[in-house]
Amino acid sequence: MFGGYLILFAQGFLMTVGLFTLIWLSVALLIRLAGVLKDQRVQR
Repeated sequence: MFGGYLILFAQGFLMTVGLFTLIWLSVALLIRLAGVLKDQRVQR
């Protein structure tokens, strides 16, 4: 019984970590893209 709860908890924890990682990566990508666009505008 306890093992089942542990597995459920581990799955939820992994899903949460994966979700946070995806959000963090997308935000970092957006910031990088915005910086590149800003640099291109300044150069022109």
